[in-house]
Amino acid sequence: MIQNGTLAELLSPLYWVDELRERGLLEPGTVLMSGTIPMRTEVDQFSAGWSVELGDPHTNRSISLSYSVQQTPPAVD
Repeated sequence: MIQNGTLAELLSPLYWVDELRERGLLEPGTVLMSGTIPMRTEVDQFSAGWSVELGDPHTNRSISLSYSVQQTPPAVD
């Protein structure tokens, strides 16, 4: 497990709208890439692949996925 949290820990879309507006960035064409709940400190976030499962304890159902990751080169300054 790389994360352990709840939906309530995510920042709401309204939070991001307010944040973008405050910074003068809330305009057509703006793209916001947001994160998730924090990763556990012992997790290597730069691994070569990921697997994830999201479970609902009330229905006992889950969905999962996995994929390979290829790190991009550093940004050009």
